[in-house]
Amino acid sequence: MLLSVLLLLLLLVSSSQGSHFLGSMMTYYPKETNADGSVSVILRYKVNFDSCSYNDQWVCGGNCGNETQTLSLTKVEEVTGEWCQSEGIITRLLPNNAGFKTVLAGGGWIDNIQNGVVSWRAVTDVELRNRSDIGKPNTSPQTTILPALR
Repeated sequence: MLLSVLLLLLLLVSSSQGSHFLGSMMTYYPKETNADGSVSVILRYKVNFDSCSYNDQWVCGGNCGNETQTLSLTKVEEVTGEWCQSEGIITRLLPNNAGFKTVLAGGGWIDNIQNGVVSWRAVTDVELRNRSDIGKPNTSPQTTILPALR
């Protein structure tokens, strides 16, 4: 009996500390292409959660190269108890201009949505090959507005 009460208390504590995802946005652009064909790319992102206690973990798959620099999440704006917007920057040195994918995923969806969704994923497909229309590496659309996800 005591063990089941302790497990229940631990479950309540762990579920009350989870942050809830409110949205994300990522933009990318190549910084430079080196003589050996390697490419330096900058990934800038913003995330919204219900608190500023969240730590992000973007997982890279494919032609990931090496992460050369990271600017950890920095708080942009917060309304205490309601939401927090943070931003970060990742720089990667890729062996070539082939694409890769980066994913941020978690399990705390917005509380007031009653659609049965309990987990989320923010996925960015980074495509840096030269565009046929302008002959330059592809970049993502640039925006500073974070979408409201509902």
